Amino acid sequence: MNLKRVGTLACVVVVLLTIGASVFYGAWWAVCQVPHGILAACFLIAMALSPVVGYGAYRAAKLGYKLGKTESNGVIAGIGLGTGPVVETAEKVARVKAGAARAMRQEPWAVNLPQMVDVTPRRLPSGDDQVVM
Repeated sequence: MNLKRVGTLACVVVVLLTIGASVFYGAWWAVCQVPHGILAACFLIAMALSPVVGYGAYRAAKLGYKLGKTESNGVIAGIGLGTGPVVETAEKVARVKAGAARAMRQEPWAVNLPQMVDVTPRRLPSGDDQVVM
């Protein structure tokens, strides 16, 4: 593991622990400053609202599940849409290769060459060293 990453991770952990300790100390200090009657009223209100918060969390989780399912279906459909042409092209290439292999097995390859043509240079009958092709 890289030493720079370990140092960065250690700094992040220290900062997060400092923030957490500050929040808890602030909450403890606020609780110590509030009279007991007001503190009891705040806890009573929080307990009364906990079913509402729970229901809200349930609805949020249900909505998140629905959105996640919709997104995953979209990703799967996109993968199918993207792989469809690739699979079709692969099938066409396989058909061409199979057809070529079948044709090569049926008939040996033979090349028909044209008749041999004599291309040796000829001299003119006059003898003046001109070459005629």
